[in-house]
This record gives sequence, C-alpha cells and structure tokens, in this order.
Amino acid sequence: MRLLLLLSISLLSHLSHAANFDLFGIVRLKNTQTTLSNIEVKITGNKFSKTIQTNRFGEFNITLKSGTYTISIQDKQYTTLKEKININRNTYRVFYIEQLEINLSNNKTGFKHRRAERSEMRKSSAIPPSGISPMLSSLELSGARADEIPSSKRMIDGTALPSSPDKSSPLPKPGLLTAGEINDFQKWELWHDISSEVLSQHQKTWNLNPRERYVVQLINSNQNPIVDAIVLLQDPSGKVIWRSKSDNTGKAELWSNFIHDSSKPNPSSIVIHHNKQNYTIEKIKPLREGINTLQIKTPCAYSNNMDIAFVVDATGSMGDEIQYLKEEMQDVIQKVQTQDRTLSIRTSSVFYKDFGDEYLTKISPFTANVSTTSDFIKEQSAGGGGDFPEAVDEALAVGIRDLNWSENARARIIFLVLDAPPHQDKEIIQRMQDLIQEASAKGIRIIPLSASGIDKSTEYLMRCIALGTNGTYTFLTNHSGIGGDHLAPTTDTFKVELVNDLLARVLYQFSYIPACGSYAKSDSIEINNENPFQIFDVTNVMRVYPNPTSDYCTVELPELAEQLFLADMSGKILEQIGIAGQTRIQINVSNYPVGMYFIRCLKNDKWMTEKLVVVR
Repeated sequence: MRLLLLLSISLLSHLSHAANFDLFGIVRLKNTQTTLSNIEVKITGNKFSKTIQTNRFGEFNITLKSGTYTISIQDKQYTTLKEKININRNTYRVFYIEQLEINLSNNKTGFKHRRAERSEMRKSSAIPPSGISPMLSSLELSGARADEIPSSKRMIDGTALPSSPDKSSPLPKPGLLTAGEINDFQKWELWHDISSEVLSQHQKTWNLNPRERYVVQLINSNQNPIVDAIVLLQDPSGKVIWRSKSDNTGKAELWSNFIHDSSKPNPSSIVIHHNKQNYTIEKIKPLREGINTLQIKTPCAYSNNMDIAFVVDATGSMGDEIQYLKEEMQDVIQKVQTQDRTLSIRTSSVFYKDFGDEYLTKISPFTANVSTTSDFIKEQSAGGGGDFPEAVDEALAVGIRDLNWSENARARIIFLVLDAPPHQDKEIIQRMQDLIQEASAKGIRIIPLSASGIDKSTEYLMRCIALGTNGTYTFLTNHSGIGGDHLAPTTDTFKVELVNDLLARVLYQFSYIPACGSYAKSDSIEINNENPFQIFDVTNVMRVYPNPTSDYCTVELPELAEQLFLADMSGKILEQIGIAGQTRIQINVSNYPVGMYFIRCLKNDKWMTEKLVVVR
C-alpha cells in the first residue's frame, strides 16, 4: 500500500508538472502592426494573478498551468483589452489594441534609429572577401564553369542570357530573373569545410554553429514516411535541446549546440510525439555515425494542407528588383496550384521595412483564395530604409508567430526575400536565434532568397536559417541582367535556373509524398524513368542492382572512386559509405521509406549519379 501511495504521488506530481505550458504573447497596434514595448499585461486565473511588462519587441512570456485565464491590458494611451484564453498547450498569441492619442511617445512604439545614406554600401558589400579560392566561387552552367562560357553564349533552356546588368531592363514579367540554390544538406561535408574556414568569422557575429546534426527517420509498418510528427532532442536531465517536426520524407533535423555554447550537455535521447503517443530512442547517434530510425505501427495518412508565406523586404534598396520579384512570386503560386491539384494550398504575405519608416510590417493573412495574396503583393512598392540592416527579425516574428499556420500540414514554407541583414544589436541577434528555433518547432521551413547587395555575413546567416529550419538557400544571380550586382555564394558549383522554376521545384520537392502503398516492384520501369525533382543528372556509369530493391543493393563503382553517398529524393545526404579502394559495395536500405534515392560517387572532382528505387 505504501508503494502504491508513493507511485500515486509520483504520478500526480508528474502530471502536474506536465500540465505547465508557455504563453508567448505579443502586443501590437491594430492599425499599424507596430509592437508596443513597456506595456503592462495582467494575467488572472483561478487563485492566480500576475502583471508583467512587454520587452522592447512588444513580447512577453509566462509559464502557466492548464486552465482558463483573462488577459488584461490597460494603458492611458490605448484602448482597454480584456480577453479570455484557454491554456492547454504551448500558445502563441497576438493581442491587438488601438491608439487613443494621435502621437505616441518613442519609448512606446519602438526604437529610435539613425537614418543614413547607403547607396555605396550595397556595392562594396557585394565584393567577396579576399582569399576565397576560385573553386569556391565557380558557377556551373550546362555542365561547364561560368568563366569558360562567353557572355554571349550563356544559356538557360536554349535562351541566351546577358552576363551583366543592362540599363534598359525589360518590363517586369515572370520568367526573367535567374537564381541558384545551395542546399547545404546535399553538400554536408563541404558545408563543414567552408563554415569552419572561409565563413568562420561570421559564426562569431551571429553565434550560430549548425554542425552537430542528428537526423531521425520515421516510417510506419508499411515503410511509408510518417509526416508532421513532433520530434525532440533531449539532454540527460530531460531538458529539450531542439524541437522539430518530421518533413514530407519522414525525416526530422535536430541540432545540438546550434547556438554556440560549449557548456551545454551532450544530447542523450530523442522523443517522438505522434497520434497522442510518445516514443523514445535511447541510444542516439549523430549524423556522422548514421541516421536514427524508428518504425511506428500507424496507418498511412497524410494531410493535404500546404501553407506558403512570402516575407519580403520592401525598403528602397529593393527597388531595382522588387517589381520583377512580385511577378515571379505570383507566378510561383500559380505553378504550385497546377503541380498537384489534391493539395489544399493557403498563401499569405508579410512586407516589411525598418524602424522609423512609413510602416514596419504589412500583413496579408493566410487565405485559400490565392488571388487575395497576389493582389496584396501587387499593391506593394519599395521605399524607405536608410542604414544597411533592416527589421528582418520583426518580419520573421510576424511571419512565424502572428500568421495562423495550419495545425496539421505536409508543408509549411516561408520564402524570405531580402537584400540586407537584421540589425546586430545583442538583443536582436538573440531574437533571431529564438525565431529559428520557433520555426523549427512549428515545422516551418524557411527558404531565403537573397537579392542584390547582400554581404558574406548575411549569406552565412541565411544559410544557417535554412539549415536550422530544414529549408534551403536560394539567391538571385547576374545572368538575367536585372538589378544590381549579386554576390556569388561560397560553394563549389551551382546551376542557374529561372527563379520561378526554381522556387516551384523546391515547393514540389518539400511537399511531394509517394501515394500510400506505391512503388511496387511491378512499377519498376516507370519508377526508374521518374525524377520529378530533377535534382541530379543521372550518368549511368555505375551498376546498381537489384533495382528496385527492398533491402540490400550492390553498387559497382568505377576504379579510383573517392567517395560514395546515399541521398534521398530531395538530394539530402543520408549516408556516407566507406569505399576503402573497393569497386563493389553493398548498401542496406531496409530502414528507409519506399521511394526513389540516389547513389552518388565522386571521382576526379566529378559526381556520378544513379537512381535507386526502394520498394516493399
């Protein structure tokens, strides 16, 4: 009886602890979306009352037990707000109040920022730092390097492209801007090299270090991917180090020491929440040792919801390209709609400027009527700004916290279109770190699209944001001849595409899920000819058999092969397979979901690729 009583007390204590949740609130002016600092917020509930103040970003955070609370805001300059909310999970909420007086004091509405001219700063910041080897700034066009192709011969799909901006730019329409993509998940070893060498100085600026990576692969009993499950990386005390959600391939990306802090303990377990059940992986391993795989007995069922938000810098320096970008974004929406008619797509947009401009953010909420988002985008124009940095943190805070993201979805995407970094105040750097973690926890994948004028520090930050949220990094290039000079990324090679095609491809890549029960052996001919993403060019110089396979395959390599990788349909590296001079290697793929994969081999600085289909 005594033991039973102790167990009951322990259980009640655990349940009481588990019933604590965080309320994260933001106080804004209703008409301008301005966040309000130093506002008193009173939270009352059953035998509970506490008053706290919003910080300089208009935010407040409090831990509460589950239950109903009243949020009260009273201030002589604003309308009174009283709102009841039910707390039964971690909650983000925006509280809107209205202005009573015409003039607001500066200490209520935000920061005082100096305004300065920045006309030459953009040009100088676009010059790559000295010491970067030609290998790290080369460009791949139709299989050749950019410096090997005369400007008059540079082509995309048979169309010649100018190599430098022309004063007589064409009228804005879709299909003009050119772009590239660097998915550092596809070039993981290269990212390790450049982030620890060429770009290491920028790690100190932003205090971000995406290198200690843990990958979880979730599959059901039929070997289909489990999508949108909550995945937590925990330390030995049970404290959560990183939160994520499994993507459309069933994988979750988790990070240890992403925000550089050598004092944090090493992770010890991974916890998965799916269909109101908890599962724990105890013996975990970092990516360098392999992927953590868990099979859960659960039906194959996927949400068709897909949320796409465009978060766009609308300051004056974007004036050379924003009209073109508006056309491209609207075209991307139309392309995605036609790619998969089964998807339930909602779109939204946030345009932003800087503190002291005519507005800080403008919001078009999520809607299933995509023409509403298109019309909103059409109405926006570039202006304002001043100093080099902009209110990127405020725009992301609005995009991540204020927009009404779907509770269940196969994909949640933010396109972050910008040409300048956030301010480098200590508080704002901390806020950016928090926002990356919040996006990851919500399953929001951020895809930066860098325009003309960014510098290497901004590039590093954007690539960290992409990695931390399981996204990818994209950037405009000079090949369209439109806009100012575009900074070439630090990498080996990249392909140039039309920006609307690239963004539509990435959206398809991040939302595609094979139908439940698909990829039977009888489909092998069709599958082997299918490559919906066009990630890699297949070279047919390796033998991979049996193909399709359900467990093992043998790869016959060319002589003097240097490295061998297994990648998924999005190009993400899953395994590096040791070669040790062998020309015949066996690979076990039994723990991966059904679908298409790529076997990639490096020889003499050239990649050779063959498709592999996994069936059950």
